[in-house]
Amino acid sequence: MKKRPINDNAANKNKIISLIFIFSYKLSMLIHLKK
Repeated sequence: MKKRPINDNAANKNKIISLIFIFSYKLSMLIHLKK
């Protein structure tokens, strides 16, 4: 098995994107509840 740094970068990007998506979703839910 060869390690591919490009794949690692893609995985990291996916993790960051998913984290941002979850964070923004929770934030929007909080704002919606406060109204």
